[in-house]
Amino acid sequence: ILNDPAYKIAILEGEATSIIARQLFPKANLHDISQMQQSTGLLQEIETNKADITFTDISTFMTYNKTNPGKIEILNTTPINVFPTSML
Repeated sequence: ILNDPAYKIAILEGEATSIIARQLFPKANLHDISQMQQSTGLLQEIETNKADITFTDISTFMTYNKTNPGKIEILNTTPINVFPTSML
């Protein structure tokens, strides 16, 4: 459904949300915000109707929802993508 120009996806350029949107939803419109903003900035874009959807982890959503209860909602709790990481 999201792979449609009718939907605007909020992304942080060069970050996981950008990769997911470009790979899985290439037809959707992308609304990129500055890397200076944190991932909660993506959620603010949804709240202010500048974008229709974004991708985030549950802990980021819970932190945002604690100070902005009921402003936005989770549509899907199933991971849309998984990225391998490592730490030295």
